[in-house]
Amino acid sequence: MNNKKDSDLTVEEQLEGLSLKDQKTRLGRIMGELGVDMHPAHSPRAKGRIERLWGTPRSRPSVEFKRQGVTTIEAAAAFLPSYPRRFNARFGVHPAQNKTSFVRLCDRSALDPAHGEDRA
Repeated sequence: MNNKKDSDLTVEEQLEGLSLKDQKTRLGRIMGELGVDMHPAHSPRAKGRIERLWGTPRSRPSVEFKRQGVTTIEAAAAFLPSYPRRFNARFGVHPAQNKTSFVRLCDRSALDPAHGEDRA
């Protein structure tokens, strides 16, 4: 999404009846061409799970250091290689379905940033 205001549209865009919700970033345009619907979330409340997930890995190592009695840099260096396995064992969730949702991209030109733009 754009951080622009409707007043930032050019006169031509306004005369065409465009609004900012009609404008897309390059990523938005490419995703549209690939048939991917984007649903951006602009607030922590809307982000929900991902905000909570980001908080967990950030705060979790210090909690684990205390639980494991890690008090020195050397002890932390010895503990950290096993941390991802421990974290995944405690917080990991297996997918409900094992199939992939990815589809093969046939035409790579759709990923070209200049694709679909005027090339004057």
